[in-house]
Amino acid sequence: MKTRIAIVWLLLVGLAEAPVLAQSTRPRRLPQPAPAWEIFLAAVHTDYEEEVDLDDEFGFGTRFGYLFTPRNEIELLMNYTWTNDVFFPDLDVATFNFQTSYVHNFTAKGVVPYLTAGIGLFTTDDEALGSETDFALGLGGGVRFPLGKAAYIRIEYRFTRFEGDLPVYAEGVDVSVSELGFGVGWRFPIH
Repeated sequence: MKTRIAIVWLLLVGLAEAPVLAQSTRPRRLPQPAPAWEIFLAAVHTDYEEEVDLDDEFGFGTRFGYLFTPRNEIELLMNYTWTNDVFFPDLDVATFNFQTSYVHNFTAKGVVPYLTAGIGLFTTDDEALGSETDFALGLGGGVRFPLGKAAYIRIEYRFTRFEGDLPVYAEGVDVSVSELGFGVGWRFPIH
């Protein structure tokens, strides 16, 4: 009987002291995710607005990103497309979209939807008119689908707007370009 009373008394004291002990222990820190590098290679379909008089074409693109947290990333974007003039199909035109973008990932794991906004330069090299480089603003979004721990498939839509400044585009005319990219990427943690 004395043993049972002693056990019950120890249990009651233990239960009474548990909240005090829980408050006095240091909270455990969860491990912070490590920063990571990311590279992405894609086929890009560039859709030029009608006023630009360029054929919509496929090109290629690449992204180099640095994830400073799993949901926040800075990325360099480079898309290159060869196309032709609508009125003079024999004239070659190349466009190069270079931007630095902020990317917000809505989730850290699994399927990752994201939004991106960037600034950069849009260069058009026209065989007949010459070359023009304009300051550009870009907005976009997409989804990454994991293929394992490091690889993923990425689908992205990006809208880029800039103002023409001669010799290729009329001065002061707003020009917009839409790009749809599909490709494969890899993420490399920094240890």
